[in-house]
Amino acid sequence: MIKIEAYYRQSNDAFNQMIHVNDKGDYYIDYGNIAKTRYFGADVSGNIDVCKWFSISPAVSVYGYKYYSGNISYDIPDLPVSMDARATLNFKPDKTTRIQVNGFVNAPYYDVQGWQDYFYSMGVSARKELLKRLTAVVSINNLFGLYQYNSKNRDKNLYNTFHIWSEPNVAVFSLSYKLNNYKPIRRNDEPVDLNIN
Repeated sequence: MIKIEAYYRQSNDAFNQMIHVNDKGDYYIDYGNIAKTRYFGADVSGNIDVCKWFSISPAVSVYGYKYYSGNISYDIPDLPVSMDARATLNFKPDKTTRIQVNGFVNAPYYDVQGWQDYFYSMGVSARKELLKRLTAVVSINNLFGLYQYNSKNRDKNLYNTFHIWSEPNVAVFSLSYKLNNYKPIRRNDEPVDLNIN
């Protein structure tokens, strides 16, 4: 299944972070409704069953945007275009095992005071039902140490560069055991929630 959506969004009081340095050298970070923004673009997502034991869930968003504000202190192109993408690979080698690999990438992006570089990461998780009621889950975030963040900010008395690395790979292991096989029973006269994600 493939889904395509187009959109246009306008905010007359967009909420933004601002960084300032006064004449005394004091460093301030504050927030405010300082800009009018317009976004337009398209989202494409899907769930593709490649075979019985493997499926792919990709999603891509391509959008253009425009800022209208007297507080802009960075050279923003007239109509910048950016992109976000993510994908999840699902493996089902047997009825009791699930393996999932996920990743995302955000393209460079401008705001009223600066610029953000590419932003991406990967992770993997595996789930195994050991017994009827015992389940083991292992997950690793920031696979290959890809997660990092680069940005630049500019103001009257400030030119700031950030380069942030994440912590080393984090592995989480968990065991869960069901004490019983309780499942909620829905009565025929109860409403059905159709808001399924």
